Amino acid sequence: VRIIRRTRPSKDEKAELWECLFLSVPQIIKFLEHAKGRADWPQMYPMISFAAWTGARRSEMLRSRVEDWNFENGIVAIREKKRVRGRSLSFRLVPIHHELRKAIEPWVKQSKGLLFDFTKAQAVHYFRMIRQNSKWKVVRGFHVLRHSFASNLASRGVNQAMIDAWMGHTTEEMRRRYAHLFPSSQAIAIATLTNIDGALGG
Repeated sequence: VRIIRRTRPSKDEKAELWECLFLSVPQIIKFLEHAKGRADWPQMYPMISFAAWTGARRSEMLRSRVEDWNFENGIVAIREKKRVRGRSLSFRLVPIHHELRKAIEPWVKQSKGLLFDFTKAQAVHYFRMIRQNSKWKVVRGFHVLRHSFASNLASRGVNQAMIDAWMGHTTEEMRRRYAHLFPSSQAIAIATLTNIDGALGG
């Protein structure tokens, strides 16, 4: 927002900047509350929660099945596509965050087979309908939640290998795209320089 106000970019440049948006955890929680309040599309709240707390891609969520959710062990198997050479489908395992469990377990228990019966176009349309005419209109799609999931983990010092495993990262380019830290976290990190000096009596 500060960049847009300062530089006054063109419409295309502004759209590109919004594509880089990521949300803090409090913002994610508020966005989920907003989505939950839109009862017109009951599938959307569990689906948006799925993206927010696992970093799953839209296509991966649309492949999700009831049997992929192991609430007893607290793990969801996310169905990837063509990540493992020689196989058309592979899985990665992500722990089920307690907020995700509250949002999605009731939906899983009432579903059969596929968890969501949306087409890709329907998922895009309903996501747009949820955010329109609200302050959340800048959240352009599910990918913002994916960005945010990885960014929040990185800002909390979670091991990069663990983030890679949960996100399904396979290239350095993908790691660089998601592993940026919040400015506040960087400020805390740089402040440790003087903390160390003080501890050594410098």
